[in-house]
Amino acid sequence: MHELLLFASVPANQHYELLQQLAGLAAMQPRHRIERRLVFKASRKTGRINTRLGGGTQDVQGAELQRLTKMLTGATYYTHAVGLVRESDFGAAAVAETTAPDDDKAYDFENQLWRMEWRDIPEAGTRSAVTSRLMANALLPQGDVVTTMNSWGYEYISTLFVTEYVIEGDVFVYNDTTLFLHRILNFAHDASSSPSSPRRTLPPLKELSLLDPSGSYLLQAAVTVQDGSNPGMVKTATQHLFGLKEQLKTAVKLEQADPEQNLKTLLDIFQERWIYQDEKANKCYDFLREDLVWQYKPIVDRDPVKILTLRAVIDESIQRPEKALTCETLKPRPIFFDIKTTPVSHIFPCEIQWMIIDLLGYKEIPKLLRAFGWVLSDSYWSRRLPRDLKFELDDLDNVEIDWQFLTLGVEKLLQRSYGLLNRRRLLPVDRRGVGDMKRSSSLAGAVSPPPLKRKVESTTTKSSVASFFTPTSQKKPEKVTWRIVNKSLIVGKYASEPGTSEKFESGMRRRVAAFDFDSTLISTASGNRFARDAKDWKWWNGKVPERLKQLNSEGYQVVVLSNQKKISLQSDNIKSGRTESKSLATFKEKVSAVMRQLDIPLSIYAATQADEYRKPRTGMWKELMDDYDLDLDGRLDLKGSFFVGDAAGRPADHSCSDRDFASNVGLDFKTPEEFFLGAKPEQVIRKFDPMSYINGDPDAAVTPTFSKLHSLELVIFCGSPGAGKSTFYWKYLQPLGYERVNQDILKSRPKCIKVAKEHLTAGNSVVVDNTNAGAETRAYWTQIAQEFKIPIRCIYFTSPPALCKHNDAVRAANPLLNPESRASLPGIAFGDFARRFQEPQLSEGFEDITKVDFTFEGDEEAKNVWSRFWV
Repeated sequence: MHELLLFASVPANQHYELLQQLAGLAAMQPRHRIERRLVFKASRKTGRINTRLGGGTQDVQGAELQRLTKMLTGATYYTHAVGLVRESDFGAAAVAETTAPDDDKAYDFENQLWRMEWRDIPEAGTRSAVTSRLMANALLPQGDVVTTMNSWGYEYISTLFVTEYVIEGDVFVYNDTTLFLHRILNFAHDASSSPSSPRRTLPPLKELSLLDPSGSYLLQAAVTVQDGSNPGMVKTATQHLFGLKEQLKTAVKLEQADPEQNLKTLLDIFQERWIYQDEKANKCYDFLREDLVWQYKPIVDRDPVKILTLRAVIDESIQRPEKALTCETLKPRPIFFDIKTTPVSHIFPCEIQWMIIDLLGYKEIPKLLRAFGWVLSDSYWSRRLPRDLKFELDDLDNVEIDWQFLTLGVEKLLQRSYGLLNRRRLLPVDRRGVGDMKRSSSLAGAVSPPPLKRKVESTTTKSSVASFFTPTSQKKPEKVTWRIVNKSLIVGKYASEPGTSEKFESGMRRRVAAFDFDSTLISTASGNRFARDAKDWKWWNGKVPERLKQLNSEGYQVVVLSNQKKISLQSDNIKSGRTESKSLATFKEKVSAVMRQLDIPLSIYAATQADEYRKPRTGMWKELMDDYDLDLDGRLDLKGSFFVGDAAGRPADHSCSDRDFASNVGLDFKTPEEFFLGAKPEQVIRKFDPMSYINGDPDAAVTPTFSKLHSLELVIFCGSPGAGKSTFYWKYLQPLGYERVNQDILKSRPKCIKVAKEHLTAGNSVVVDNTNAGAETRAYWTQIAQEFKIPIRCIYFTSPPALCKHNDAVRAANPLLNPESRASLPGIAFGDFARRFQEPQLSEGFEDITKVDFTFEGDEEAKNVWSRFWV
């Protein structure tokens, strides 16, 4: 698999604000994630893969494990064993030290679940402007991770176990993009001791040190592509990242990986682990001076990776230090740099080697090779664009040219450089004495570990057994009932007296007190911004439960209307027998607990999809009206009803969906602060209001802004999706005899050009109803106009993005306004247009450019639909 990525650095003081923005973008609360990462080094003979455990012979190797072992064959990689841990695991005692083995407060290292993960170092994609890297992973059998990794070809001894660290952050999922806002934490360690084994217990989280002392976070946006060699899949994933970059441009600057920064991060991790730092060491630690090597030999022993030597070479390359090092300075020391007698060949990761060499120029590379005794294989240059080497060879001095020829075989390499231009490297660095490690052509004989033995946990309890054998007539009805509407809307209902329904006097008008859920009725008990499990909740304010009970006693029907896009309605583990997803089960558990504490008649409606039920759309309200028979004339007291929500369009709010929903329904709206705490209303200015585009006089005549000037002419539209282009054609240009060419219908530009030429040849003027965002695209049509020797004109639709998204949503959700039955466009479509857009100019060859500002036109029914809030 391949992973396409963009990154952004986030200062600590902007972390909370960005969390809110990402929650609004993804329409979900993030999943807090803490990963414990153990780093192992592969140690296997070329072409030999050993993935058999305990003498097993059955080949049960999964597809992911097969791909992983193929990538690692014959090369020396650093891989990770990754395990998810809870915040409560830090500072907890080991299970063996507790009186109760199943104590939730204890950390059970022996039963920690791990997965083996390999990710290539991100490399900048110079052509696509995104970062790409190979990746693979495989689940490890439950048990001792060291024993498992050792049997898989990863020896576990003190010199091979490099380090362990922790990644902590929050995960969002937006369409097919995973957003991970995180930071790296390091364990405190005793420099005098060697990390011979992973920690069996975890220290308190507060005792871990930040890799970045400033506390900044890294935002990683990643799209996984199953087949990285498929240009179509890569292009689609890249476009999705571009769209996300555009949407977040006001918050963060997403960019491709900076190799230099990646290298610094890795070096910081290893320096933190291997260098004993005190004032004396910081002042005197310098391996570039031979007289200090033996004077401070204890320090040398603590740094088998030689971090400072590497930093010196890199700094020379990027010309940061004022005093540059010379080639003579890096002359190999017979003992200190002897590859056979120093631990560097066993410990130093290839990932860092690649990044170092990638950063260096062709004149600096020999210095590094001399300093560490490394040898480069041809495969390194297969990835490093040999064509560039071809033009730079003449600039090298004679000694370095001789070295290049002897080591690389440049003549042979240059003969095939174009064929190797875009190949990735897998075996870029070989060490002297190891030889040229080549991948085995066959994996025959490689076997996998035996099937994972699952621990079967019984879910049967005494109460469930008793309930099973109790006659139906004697069972007490459940207080909480659940149902799913149209595979989208979750409806939960709580009856304070099981089996009864609310009864009201005949003819009594009902008032509804409607509330949002998260950050309105409840917040997290842990103090975190987002809940981590079903039990992590508390009342938003102590006044909330009593106020809700008071509303019930006053005759209000209390309901909750909540957007819950993160909930999946599909089971995520069918083989286990689970009938619903974990996210759905967690949501039900939390809501049921809230309902039981209130113990009043209460219903909750939760929209899980971007459809008619999602606020600000009114599908949940319509379902509520139907459930309580309030859709009949006179049953609902709309003026006496209200809605309370936190998405109110205030500066700190992630959206305005709650306020817009209340406006669509006609409900009085209040924020939680206003309703529960009596705060004064804040002034809110909506970024988009559909009413501003509706003519105040519905009977006023609208004069067409375009007329036909020639018997045969070509007209092209320029405007965002949803700008009103097709509607403008049907109303004003079709009556004038123009034929329409549309790529949504014809599917490709060549087909559009073919059909347009056929119409022009037949003597019919043509309108090109496409977005035509850039001058390069429009040039195809100006060329056709020149070919037919006819004028070409442009109609430029100026509709802003918010209006276009509104039009698209209205069109997709209302068949009467959607004659071509178009589906709703993904958000990336609008971002992609904005990225490519260049305002049309007469210099492109147009006879004239007509600007069309959007104004709604339609009957009263269409107006009522269009004037609502939809996004």
